[in-house]
Amino acid sequence: MQILRSKRQALFWVYLMYTISHLAFITLPPKGTHLWRQCNTSAVSRNFYEEDMNILKPRVDRRRNTTGITGMQFPSFEYTVAFFSKLVGQHQHWFNRLVAFLFFGMGIWYFYHWVRLLANDATAFWASWGFIWSPSLYYHSISALPDILALTASVAALYYFYSLIQQFNRTTLIALCFFIALAGLTKIQYLLVGTPMLVITISKVLKGDWKPRETLSIMLAGALPIALTLWWYTYALKLRANSGLEDFGLEVRYVTDFKEALIILKENLLEIFPELVVGYAALIGFIYFVLTSKSIRRPFKETILPYSVWLILMLVYHLLELQQMKDHVYYMYPYFPLVLLVTAIGLDRLAKRKSTWLYVFILLMPIAAFFRVFHHWTNTPPEQYAGLYEIDNYEFRSIIPPNALTIVGPDQSGCVYHYFTHSKGFTFEDQNQLIACPDERLRLKTYIDEGAEYFILGNDEEVFPEVRVFLDEVVFDEHGIRVYKIKTNKTD
Repeated sequence: MQILRSKRQALFWVYLMYTISHLAFITLPPKGTHLWRQCNTSAVSRNFYEEDMNILKPRVDRRRNTTGITGMQFPSFEYTVAFFSKLVGQHQHWFNRLVAFLFFGMGIWYFYHWVRLLANDATAFWASWGFIWSPSLYYHSISALPDILALTASVAALYYFYSLIQQFNRTTLIALCFFIALAGLTKIQYLLVGTPMLVITISKVLKGDWKPRETLSIMLAGALPIALTLWWYTYALKLRANSGLEDFGLEVRYVTDFKEALIILKENLLEIFPELVVGYAALIGFIYFVLTSKSIRRPFKETILPYSVWLILMLVYHLLELQQMKDHVYYMYPYFPLVLLVTAIGLDRLAKRKSTWLYVFILLMPIAAFFRVFHHWTNTPPEQYAGLYEIDNYEFRSIIPPNALTIVGPDQSGCVYHYFTHSKGFTFEDQNQLIACPDERLRLKTYIDEGAEYFILGNDEEVFPEVRVFLDEVVFDEHGIRVYKIKTNKTD
């Protein structure tokens, strides 16, 4: 089939299907699974655009009476969205989806060409086809998720490293250094992509394949990203400690209970891996690769050791972040390139044995991915957030002054209500929290004393009498969302 032998045709069809399958959803606001993460990312990019374009000072909406500056992963994704917004002169929620779409599009190109360097055109097609139809990637490739940029950067680093093996030159070396740094800064776990590079470099040094000057250059290209990444996360932890704002987790989240750990690992292996990582339609390719692994030939035999070390370290990372692996498939993205590579090899072998399989897989993979995830884009939002999708968050800018602090809820996420109402300040999960008395003082009164001026209550809830005494008139009441002006002279 010509699509397997022609790079131009393969990439044309991959990009065409990637674009067509997302066009209807790319202008949606944050929605679906991991809504809170989409809103937090989008809020940071909006705050760059509206408040300060200093990339060293990322700001969140749930900021109490602070500046909102806090520690997080390096905001490369968020800053790109803000920069794009500055160029066009406005910020729209779907800009985050567009930027994710473009970054993932870059990832397709790099993934295809990396696999092509390792294998051949046919395997590269299967790899890129599997890349866009991995159900999780198909969904998140247009989500406000920095992991998409980190994944693309890690794949680009693999491409430039293997290009450097074929022909050593300064431009490729600089690109390699840049993309390793970008991957690690955006999400620190993506530094693991340097594992096979380190093992291969050591092997080539021992064999005398590289000159001392070339070896030193490559080692520096690997050391610089590590140093930059460690500097940033040290700085981010200090920012978070100084602000007390912990919207972004920067700690390791392992599981201490052995039974719980086994349950999560079982779900990862038997449910998440076949359903969301590879996809049921392509799973047979992964299985076939495993069954025929004894027949591996060059160039793959040369990659067994470095990729085995890479796999071992990723499994260690998986265990260290096991709590996150329970509900966050995107934490598994660092080893997607390896998993999808071996799946592509298996699919290519199957297609060579019987060409009918080729057409079956080409058709089933997009169908399976689409029907697995599209409901996240089309379903009615959860009841507690439904009204937010009916209001225009820019309408709130005429109701609530830009610098006014608000108390918003009920919101377990701490960021969804703030994002959609274009507000900043304090959040609560339910009104009982507001009338609790830590330190013998109403929490609501503490928020008011710290500068809260407006109270936003959603989910069509009735305000508690104990809360109502602190509130003045209603200034907005639509779609189950009410906005109250807070009294300025209310005492305990």
